[in-house]
Amino acid sequence: MECKSNLSLELVQVLFRHGDRTPNQLEASIDDSDKHLYEPYGYAQLTPNGMRTVYKLGQMLRKRYNAFLQDYKPEHVWAFSSNTDRAKTSLDLVLAGLYPPTETSRWNDSLPWRPIPTHYSSEPSNYLMMPFSSIHFQKEIERVNSRPEVKKKWSKFERLIALLKDNTKLSFQNRLEILIVFGKIRNSLSMGGDLPRWMSPEALDELHEAAILAFQMMFHNDFLLRLNCGPMLKEIIARMSEHTEGRSERKIVLHSAHDINVAGFLHAYELDGVAPLPEYGAAVIVKKFRNEADERFVQLMYWTGVSEKLIPMKLPGCGSLCTVEHYAKVVEHLLPTEAERLE
Repeated sequence: MECKSNLSLELVQVLFRHGDRTPNQLEASIDDSDKHLYEPYGYAQLTPNGMRTVYKLGQMLRKRYNAFLQDYKPEHVWAFSSNTDRAKTSLDLVLAGLYPPTETSRWNDSLPWRPIPTHYSSEPSNYLMMPFSSIHFQKEIERVNSRPEVKKKWSKFERLIALLKDNTKLSFQNRLEILIVFGKIRNSLSMGGDLPRWMSPEALDELHEAAILAFQMMFHNDFLLRLNCGPMLKEIIARMSEHTEGRSERKIVLHSAHDINVAGFLHAYELDGVAPLPEYGAAVIVKKFRNEADERFVQLMYWTGVSEKLIPMKLPGCGSLCTVEHYAKVVEHLLPTEAERLE
């Protein structure tokens, strides 16, 4: 089913990765030769480029949905973040780009910004922090990586892992530690740093390939997907339902999160042609429409974070537009059980 002109937009939900950041303390412990690059900002904080990236996302949303969103009203916006500095500040910057002050709301002529409330939860049940707080998630990752067919995939990286062991303080018994090294080097390069002396460009390419495999293992089966993106999917559906039932006046809902959240959300739909490692500022946009017959539809778009284009996403059994009912069926098997949600 394709998008038709008689549809009216009812709700926009945006799940996005925070902007470019500095290394966290664990990443920095690998190699502090580039400490001067991130010392002014602190650990795991947004860089100036990261600030621009997410501000630009907000500007894109304003430009694209200006007629629908109109001016800021508190009851029309819900902005939620994971409990990390980089996600919280990214949310503030997206809102700054999305809702610049109007003539009536301007309070400082030299500062084109207005304060907008944001929300987060420090509880482990925060749906954007579930992959990090779930013991089941960590245990299942270990089980998956111990399977013979997965070990075979990792065997091609034995020389790389030996190189990393010799030059970092990590053991790599947990293969996800690959992502720590990849994140450190990637962040350093983005800030103008150099490759570590022991890392060649060829080894960096291999590290990128290994990082993709590590990421794929986090979404290897439905159980991992339920633990990772299931809570987010449940939240998306709940927001659509409360809007349809007249229990909400929201026009836009923002979820400021991490690469694992965005990647898990994309993996849930078994999509082709989507980058396996979401860039900083990458976003999935979920829109709900209503037609003249009072039927509701869902459309998904992907903002890569590095281009100026929104990519339409086609769900299984649909074109660019699905009924809400079909959308719910597509993701039904990935919604967490009550026990999975609480543990």
